[in-house]
Amino acid sequence: MNTVFVADPRSVREAERSAGDRRRPGRVPYTNNDLIELLRDPATIGSVAEAPDEDPLRAAKGIATGVALSLGCWTAIGAAIWVLWPG
Repeated sequence: MNTVFVADPRSVREAERSAGDRRRPGRVPYTNNDLIELLRDPATIGSVAEAPDEDPLRAAKGIATGVALSLGCWTAIGAAIWVLWPG
């Protein structure tokens, strides 16, 4: 069975009348110009990602901090097992 949906003529006229403004009725008139630029030209996102990093050793510092913290945790776990293990 084929079903055909026909739009309500009132909604078609409403759409034709408001063809210039595609925003829904009652929407807040606030617009973010930076967001509009990104939505219109997604290529600008790449230029932000390619910006030079101010600290080239940031990744190495994070890894060193993680190793230091994990070394301390594993040392404490090993000492607790050594002291508390019966034998």
